[in-house]
Amino acid sequence: MNLQYSQFITGTEFHKNRIQQMIHGNLDGLKEGEAVDNKTVIERFFGMAGAAVSSYCGDKDCFIGKYHGYGNPIGIINGKLDGSLNYNRNGCGALETEMTLMPGESKSIAFILGMKKDAEAAGIINEYENPEKKCKEELNELIKFWHGKFNAFRVQTPSKEFNTMINTWNAYNCFMTFIWSRAASFIYCGLRNGYGYRDTVQDIQGIIHLDPEMAVEKIRFMLSAQVNNGAGLPLVKFTHNPGHEDTPDDASYVKETGHPAYRADDALWLLPPVYKYIGNTYFFLEKT
Repeated sequence: MNLQYSQFITGTEFHKNRIQQMIHGNLDGLKEGEAVDNKTVIERFFGMAGAAVSSYCGDKDCFIGKYHGYGNPIGIINGKLDGSLNYNRNGCGALETEMTLMPGESKSIAFILGMKKDAEAAGIINEYENPEKKCKEELNELIKFWHGKFNAFRVQTPSKEFNTMINTWNAYNCFMTFIWSRAASFIYCGLRNGYGYRDTVQDIQGIIHLDPEMAVEKIRFMLSAQVNNGAGLPLVKFTHNPGHEDTPDDASYVKETGHPAYRADDALWLLPPVYKYIGNTYFFLEKT
């Protein structure tokens, strides 16, 4: 949405086994707990475990190279990365290692991506000292998590395709929509800083039968975004502080969010999820 600003606030550093990227890196002089315009330094990392980093690159233009593209980046063609880092340019994370394998020998390495400060990133990468063992543990935990969600509701029909759609993909996408509440949309990038009220209460309905506890937690959250006239805040900010923030009745809210008035269908859509939650949880209690 604003490439110039995005480049202005980003930078990369190399620390032993990882590329660390700073967003709003120009605010690195702030003390703990301080912010400028509600902004502070955000850090991301791209690391490697199971082998030593032989070369690195934190600048996308240098990694891809002039007259090259993602299909033939110069960093891959050269077999060695040039050690460039980014400051106010297009950042990236690229790591290279060199290893020798004897006949029949195998080695495992892991690439780890996260949104943590440098000290936490170092600790996370250290947990992958045995990459193969750790990755298998993480995969099994992930499978257990999703199977636990999906097993709450299963259908069995003569159509395998229909079963897969309902039991897996529809359920998975309902969870993703519920968790992100469409806040990851590129359309919203740079233009929104919170949850759409109507979007979120609609998305709750998709997972009530799969995880009532997650649903009721979000229902309570959305109830806290109602104001004293019964309307819902059109945009519930990520920094939402119930009872202690401005509303569309205040010019400051309109200026920050661009919503000049309440919308009747925002609060209206809260009623069906509440009704469905009561119906589903009552049914589960009766069955148990």
